Amino acid sequence: MASGSKDIEQEAILAAFCTLTILAKKNEHVSRFGAYFRVQFRTRCIKMATGGMTSSVRDIGQIPSHSPENNNTEPNEKIMDEALQTMSNRQRQIAGWVLAQPTPVNTTAIAEEFGIRGRTVRSIICNAINRVEQHHENTGIRKNISITA
Repeated sequence: MASGSKDIEQEAILAAFCTLTILAKKNEHVSRFGAYFRVQFRTRCIKMATGGMTSSVRDIGQIPSHSPENNNTEPNEKIMDEALQTMSNRQRQIAGWVLAQPTPVNTTAIAEEFGIRGRTVRSIICNAINRVEQHHENTGIRKNISITA
């Protein structure tokens, strides 16, 4: 999936916001921002480039290649419904609209659709991600889904 400079800029802003949220929750000193940001931003860029799925591999030969027959990106409906149930009504409304789009959308498009500022969209998305991650940690569901080649 090709990403424009605006998409990468939006991911950087979202990663920065999430990083600040993490630092505040962990009561970490702001000097740790660079280290946390690099991890957040790198992860988000990898997810964006691979269509939202990441995999932990130790050997370069294990990295799956994208091909039409290897297009296994359809989400599990049960997991999606469970994730949506952990969100607030506003988060669920925005997530539902994003998921219904035929192509990926950026935060600017979401802001225009809902008549809110981009900063508000990023905050809503970051909080939704945190809610889902926290729910999955509490229920023991794996956060990373492995892709097999």
